[in-house]
Amino acid sequence: METLDPSPNEFVVRHRRAPSRVRAGADAAGAWTLVDPASGTYLLRTTTRNDPRGAWEAAVRSVHADDVVLPVLRDQDGVAHYPTGEVTVRFEVAPSNADLDAFALAQRLRLKRRNAFESQQAVFEPADTPRDYLPDVVARVAKASGVLRAWANTASHYTRA
Repeated sequence: METLDPSPNEFVVRHRRAPSRVRAGADAAGAWTLVDPASGTYLLRTTTRNDPRGAWEAAVRSVHADDVVLPVLRDQDGVAHYPTGEVTVRFEVAPSNADLDAFALAQRLRLKRRNAFESQQAVFEPADTPRDYLPDVVARVAKASGVLRAWANTASHYTRA
């Protein structure tokens, strides 16, 4: 599986309330582009280039407390992948429902759904989504006992050459 690196200046921001409005004064954080009016999802491009985690922390401070801020992830070719906030986990052995519930609790996650085609896979989201740095969540979950692999779910846009 290809490694995706967090951008130091691009973020997906999902507003949980008043989806058509950016917080007053947030223009100072950078350039906002509304990408999905129905879900209140924006792309925020900041002008500062800190380390990715520091830039994310600054972006979090620029939005409402319950907004979700996720770093745009880039592959080795520089192609942007836009995280959904979900994390897919592939377990070594297909877990029972009780195992999934216990895993979610231990990892501070919420179970979203099981994979209907791969019994060893399930999709989770961080229990404290607005304030969890997604790359940290994925790294923590990937190291958990019984986990074969974990990755952030993303939406991507490709163009033909």
